[in-house]
Amino acid sequence: MDRCAREDGPLAIRALLPWIVKGGSPGERALRDHACELAGGLLRSLPSAKLPTIERTLRRAESNSAGSCDWWLVGPSDVSSLVIAPHEALILGLLSSHGHGRVREEAVRELANEGPDALPWLLVRAVDWVEPVARQARVALAARLVPSNAPSFVPLLPLVERLRGFARAPRSLLAEIDAFVLAQPGLLEHFGLGSGDPLVRRRAFALLRDAGGLTDDVIARALDDVDPHGRLLAASAVGSGPAHRSLRERLWADRTGRIRRTGLERMVAAGDPGVRHRLIEGLSDRTETVRIVARFHLAQRESFDVLGHLRSLLAEAPDEGVISGLASVARADEVPRLEPLLEHPSARIVSATIRALGTLDRSATRELRFILVDDPRPSVSRAATRSVRAQVWGSDAEFLVRCLDSEHLHVRRNTLSLIARLRPAVALPLLLGVEDPTVTEEAERLVRLLVRAQFGGGIDPSGPGRRWVHRYFEAMGLSARAITKLMRLHERG
Repeated sequence: MDRCAREDGPLAIRALLPWIVKGGSPGERALRDHACELAGGLLRSLPSAKLPTIERTLRRAESNSAGSCDWWLVGPSDVSSLVIAPHEALILGLLSSHGHGRVREEAVRELANEGPDALPWLLVRAVDWVEPVARQARVALAARLVPSNAPSFVPLLPLVERLRGFARAPRSLLAEIDAFVLAQPGLLEHFGLGSGDPLVRRRAFALLRDAGGLTDDVIARALDDVDPHGRLLAASAVGSGPAHRSLRERLWADRTGRIRRTGLERMVAAGDPGVRHRLIEGLSDRTETVRIVARFHLAQRESFDVLGHLRSLLAEAPDEGVISGLASVARADEVPRLEPLLEHPSARIVSATIRALGTLDRSATRELRFILVDDPRPSVSRAATRSVRAQVWGSDAEFLVRCLDSEHLHVRRNTLSLIARLRPAVALPLLLGVEDPTVTEEAERLVRLLVRAQFGGGIDPSGPGRRWVHRYFEAMGLSARAITKLMRLHERG
């Protein structure tokens, strides 16, 4: 049971169903109680917007989930007897997701008398395809729209928004829930923006924005959110008026490129006194879209030597953004200026240089970048691998085989991905010959991909098809041992 609870959320809850619906001896009661505690903990850990997925998973349990006989044999008359304290709302909520319409109807009838924990289940049943069940859930929800219940609706705002996508959604009731929450003074500011769920914070901010209830304090608070999507939502609400100048500076200081770009655009629109300085800073930003915006607006204002400015910055203090910016505006004759940075002690600088060299002169710098696949620093090896992925030649096979003996796991993994770019007659024997247990699984996966590319949906490992495949791979130069291993891989999976 505890092992089941460590699986994926919806599947774990489905796996716990046989224990939850069992009754009888005190020993079984203890099992049910423990199963309910596990299921309740899983539900509390999942976002409310995921409840429709959980509900769909539970309905599928009635026919294809191992050990679910006790679950799908539940009838309408069994609903009341299965409820145990203190898990009434949980058990009724699970039963309200049963595949039998009468069971759902009976569960919803009893859920209407439960506390706030029944709300998410009632919301999901409000879009039920059986009209009596949906009507009963909607009536129960409408009766709960009283101020004392308002805080219980705030964590469910993402679920309310998701339910709007259902064709059978009661849109008037969902709009009434949003209006009801908005009508409670300070509720969204306190419970919504202060929620631990980023989806709730985003939805609370969006409701306040659409209702014209945003204040500078609310925007500033949202800009402190650890969730980048929440900060981006707040950034879109920052205006170009004098009152928002400090907020625009905060956008520029954000660690997310899209938010910095928004801040730069707002500064230009507002004509802030320091906008020229910010545009020059943007020329060496680490995000390409920020650099594009900076170059565009700076060109609108004056004639500025972008290339000379970036060269001077590179000479003073190499930086990832400076290197990337130089690659965006320079030509191949800048390669000698960047090559020495491949020896820089910073992995970020070396990785940025690899990308820049591939942009400036793809052919002439290929060897420089290819050698760095065997770099002990994972980020450098990864950048080099991505950079040369489309430039792997047959003559590289010897070097790649040597890289397979590297002491670094990331080098061996990256090397396998490059070997798979060789022509199949070269790549397949190399991949099939891998015996390193740390990368064998990855090598076998790449073999399957290569064979699938050769034969479409795969190969027929029996009869005449098997003999034809043997001859095909023999013609490619594969040894009998390699062909046998290849066929075994496909017979196994």
